[in-house]
Amino acid sequence: MTDKIKILVVEDDLSWQENYEEAFSAQDYAVEVAGSKSAALELLERKFFHVAVVDLKLGPEPTNREGRDVLQRIWELDETLAVVSSGYVDVSMFDEFRQMGIFGFTEKNLSEARREFNQIGFFKGQFTKSDDLNSIVSIVRRAAEEARSRNAGLRWSTSPFSALPGMSAREIQRELAGGPMMELRPFLQSLLQPLFPWLTAKQPVVRIQHEQGQTLACEALCWSRNDGQAYVVRFGRKDGFAASLEHQPLGASLGDLKEIQLQNQESRFAFAGTVGRVAAIDFKDNFNRPPTKKTSRVTNHAG
Repeated sequence: MTDKIKILVVEDDLSWQENYEEAFSAQDYAVEVAGSKSAALELLERKFFHVAVVDLKLGPEPTNREGRDVLQRIWELDETLAVVSSGYVDVSMFDEFRQMGIFGFTEKNLSEARREFNQIGFFKGQFTKSDDLNSIVSIVRRAAEEARSRNAGLRWSTSPFSALPGMSAREIQRELAGGPMMELRPFLQSLLQPLFPWLTAKQPVVRIQHEQGQTLACEALCWSRNDGQAYVVRFGRKDGFAASLEHQPLGASLGDLKEIQLQNQESRFAFAGTVGRVAAIDFKDNFNRPPTKKTSRVTNHAG
């Protein structure tokens, strides 16, 4: 699993796709390319990106504005910073944004609209394809550093229990027959942190129980948007964790489990856990979509 800066390039021109990939890869960024609106929206569902470089015109028609719909989704998710290729910017585009309820434009002319556009929180730069490529890379680099810092704060402020559907923190503590919450929360945070940001599974947490009904461990399916992969997470008390794996192997109910252990961890006193990657599991059938943090007046992305 990589901790590289992740860049989404939304661009339909093949030569510019290659330009971006070469330039950003040279910065040691992890780069993914979407050549259409639908491809970009799907990637934004499954994966997290620090920065998205978005061409507003994603097609041959002069009036094409499909990049606007990608920006809308980025704004709704409120986790990625955007750099916009604006060779086709005009006042009508800003009016479309304003009507959607995303931006508060009150433009009277294009220059005023541009100034207001530059003040939007998630918008971190604008360029045209006539600009020097090194200048474009510099804009993206500044946005990437800001995004890295922002994401690091979110990783440690987000409750790890939010990755475990159907059970509250107190319920999990009771199921595991004790162990202080002040130890359980940071232990789970450390175990799950490499997967952040995550999507919860549609199925609830599974209890791995002894024949006498004692809960030996809890297991949950989780989608990591950090790398676009499914993982199974199991944790329990140290004194019963090995028995839980003997009783039911990690991810036994999920089918094809790759034998890759991200980490086996133990807390200082009470808890133990492990994480493994799951192959060949359907995303749409098993996981909830990323939460929409902001709502616009219209919806232009796939449901």
